[in-house]
Amino acid sequence: MVQQLDRLREMTARSKIEVLVVPADTWNHPGLDSGFKLLRVPDAGLMLYQETRVGAELSSSNR
Repeated sequence: MVQQLDRLREMTARSKIEVLVVPADTWNHPGLDSGFKLLRVPDAGLMLYQETRVGAELSSSNR
């Protein structure tokens, strides 16, 4: 676990990487079911890409 945290700390030193932590008491979050990517897209805002067992979904914060 220490090595994983060290690696995350290394990655956050890069200008285009941001590490966000979902609080443990969160009950409804896209990342709880599977992995996801949060993308900041020029002229489109924040986008969430998530792959699930039934397919993939791309959601925008600009809905």
